[in-house]
Amino acid sequence: MEFISLKYDEFKLQIEKLEHDHTKTLEYVQTLEEKIESQERAQRSTCVEIRNIPVGKPENKEILIKTVAEIGRQINVQIDSKEIKDIFRTKNKDPRKSTVILDLTTVLTKEKVIQMFKKYNKERPRLSTEDLKLPGPCQPIFISENLSARMKRIFFLARDFAKMNSFKFCWTSSGKVFLRKTEGDGPVLIRCENDLTRLRSNLV
Repeated sequence: MEFISLKYDEFKLQIEKLEHDHTKTLEYVQTLEEKIESQERAQRSTCVEIRNIPVGKPENKEILIKTVAEIGRQINVQIDSKEIKDIFRTKNKDPRKSTVILDLTTVLTKEKVIQMFKKYNKERPRLSTEDLKLPGPCQPIFISENLSARMKRIFFLARDFAKMNSFKFCWTSSGKVFLRKTEGDGPVLIRCENDLTRLRSNLV
């Protein structure tokens, strides 16, 4: 019996060590993910996504820049070629669903574009391809921050969480995702899925 008891204690210590090592590994992986995310966020800090711009025939950067300039004219933000570092279309199996990425020279310009786009949509019918005189059926134009793949997933989950738990606000800022329950509450930063899990448990 003493031998069995010693073996049990030995196995218990081994399991505790494995659990401790596993926790440390998860913490290390999360630290690495956060570093990578920080680098991606910095790279995308001046970028916006523009969705529902129909593919032109032909289409090149010059044509896309003209389309962006027209968007700027509609929302009352001057966007000239000097303020554009790059513009391109993402690859998609269905070209009609590809997104235009606009990389601007400063974060301030990026934030101004997003701010004025939101203001336009609050004060008027949503900006559409018809307003931009683009061919094809009328579709709403969407402009948002260019999030990393990881943060796009977090944003999707956060929006779903907000609907399910009566959170009034869910938004992104500087590549980060935030939630707010009601008008007077402070913002809650959502860095990972675990943050949503913890927040959900606090609501119970």
